[in-house]
Amino acid sequence: MADSNQGPISTFPDPPPFYTHFTPSNQATLRAHRSTLGLSASAPIPASSLPADSPLQYLLPPPPPLPENYWSFAEHWTSPERHPSLEEFGIQRLYSTEDEDEVAGANRVVELRRLSKSLLLSFLELVGVMGVNPEEYHVKTADIQTILFNMHHLINQYRPHQARETLCLMMEDQLQRTRKETEENRAAVRRVEEALLGVEFMARTVKQGEQLDRPFSMESKEEKALEKAKLKDAQGWHLIMDSTQ
Repeated sequence: MADSNQGPISTFPDPPPFYTHFTPSNQATLRAHRSTLGLSASAPIPASSLPADSPLQYLLPPPPPLPENYWSFAEHWTSPERHPSLEEFGIQRLYSTEDEDEVAGANRVVELRRLSKSLLLSFLELVGVMGVNPEEYHVKTADIQTILFNMHHLINQYRPHQARETLCLMMEDQLQRTRKETEENRAAVRRVEEALLGVEFMARTVKQGEQLDRPFSMESKEEKALEKAKLKDAQGWHLIMDSTQ
């Protein structure tokens, strides 16, 4: 793909102008060119096989970034990504170490405390200079600026630790939410089971009540039938006795 111009970058930049070359006709032409070269579908097409002013150049994938640095959105990046040293910015390093990566967590704390004391002392010296010789203030302000740059550089080395701890907190928060939702679901299941047990108990009670009422009703019917039969027998005997007299 042809190199794009490094122009000003806005908050919401427009798409690169070469997207207009990704047309079906250009893609078909590129496939035909690939077949002409006898390349497989996965093999890259050499950029030298196409004219320099051909729009098909924009359809080719960009070359891999250089092993040391590359440009992206008008910004320079290093590969692999690393933090530039103070010396690369032209700033004097005030903490004693040969390699910045060797500055462990405990050493960073010690160095930051030492730089904080130096910052306070430089500020007091600046106040004294302003009272005696104000024209020399820039010397102490430069010292204060150097100390602040060194402190900021040491604090930036905590970025990986901060990202890791932030990720741990996010995962713990997600785990807590999952556990809370699980406990709420279990509580809802328990309430439903208790409600079902209550309904089952009521159903059994009603069924047992019907079974208990059934024999009493049968006995009352039999007693009534027996009383009716005795009454009919008594009436019959009275008729017989009356007829014989």
